[in-house]
Amino acid sequence: MSWNLNGLTFAINVGEIYGGMMVGLLLAALLCGTASIQAAIFFCAKKTDPISNKISVGLLWVLDVLQLCFVFNSTYFYVVDQVGVSSPPFIWSFQIQIFMQTLIMSSTKLLYTSRFWKLKHLVSKWVPIGLIVYLSIDFGLGAAFAYEVFTVDVLPNLTAVAFKPIVVLSMCSTSVSDLLVGGTLLYALAKSHTDLSWTSSSGTMLVAYLVNTGIITGIFSVAVVIAFAIGVQHPLYIVSEIALPQFYINCCLSMMNASVYFQTDQASKVPPITHILPYFNGDDPTTSILLGQSPPNSSSRLNLKLTGMATSDMNVPTINEIGLPLFQEENKPEPIVHQMPVEVVIQRAHHAITSDLRRGRGTVVVHS
Repeated sequence: MSWNLNGLTFAINVGEIYGGMMVGLLLAALLCGTASIQAAIFFCAKKTDPISNKISVGLLWVLDVLQLCFVFNSTYFYVVDQVGVSSPPFIWSFQIQIFMQTLIMSSTKLLYTSRFWKLKHLVSKWVPIGLIVYLSIDFGLGAAFAYEVFTVDVLPNLTAVAFKPIVVLSMCSTSVSDLLVGGTLLYALAKSHTDLSWTSSSGTMLVAYLVNTGIITGIFSVAVVIAFAIGVQHPLYIVSEIALPQFYINCCLSMMNASVYFQTDQASKVPPITHILPYFNGDDPTTSILLGQSPPNSSSRLNLKLTGMATSDMNVPTINEIGLPLFQEENKPEPIVHQMPVEVVIQRAHHAITSDLRRGRGTVVVHS
């Protein structure tokens, strides 16, 4: 199909455009469903998170659903209602969808930056300030792009818009901001001396860093810029542009649920503890104390109240928890002290005294 605008003729492949919109709608619907599942996992597994976290996740999910509704409305309008129309209008839902895209991407980057802000002591104090300033500029460029889109009356005018430099600048700025946020957060996490014992797989660790830093969104936004350079009418660009906000939201929710996906919640990391206690007996130099079995020739038992050792070292976070929950003040965890009754069975064994056993001293081994 071709249009004549101001004496210039523009040829557009309607099949490619509408096909790209349909595929983009399908992909956006799948990503929205995934985001809904991730939001449900968050609310079920993170009940103790601060209310600010829950509000952030809830708002992201609402924006995701609204974005999908706008995409569906515009796709239905062009594919079903405007079939065969030579110059269809630029529908309002398509215009709002572009503004929603800017709002969603800026919101997710703000959440990543909030996590980085809690780790700002690991970098120069000017890094988070400069990052926030740049993100403000990036949002301003996106808002300017969305505003210019509202000035377009009919769909064919998109092929010859006068604000194309703003579009290019906004898209490039978005890609740079994604890489900056992801890169600085990656650097902060690498310097945070987190617990690395939760996995021995390099692949799992790589995926965890990609999920927790959001740098994968920067890679995807660069791909969108490349698709734009190929052509705004190309199905690849249309699909990626429609699905881009949902992709951002899913990446952000994955960061919030990382400790669930990688099973690194500190509450579940309670390894068995072994305590070794000295036992003194001046009468028998060959006395040994064993737990869990009865002595064959003696019924003597010694009941003790054992106080467990402090396990504050178990509170070292992994990259899946450090900096989260967002907006929550960090307090040093109190040492955990376990008190448990222990029954000690004394068994007298008659054997030669070794050079390592001093007279009157044995060993108590307690497993809890």
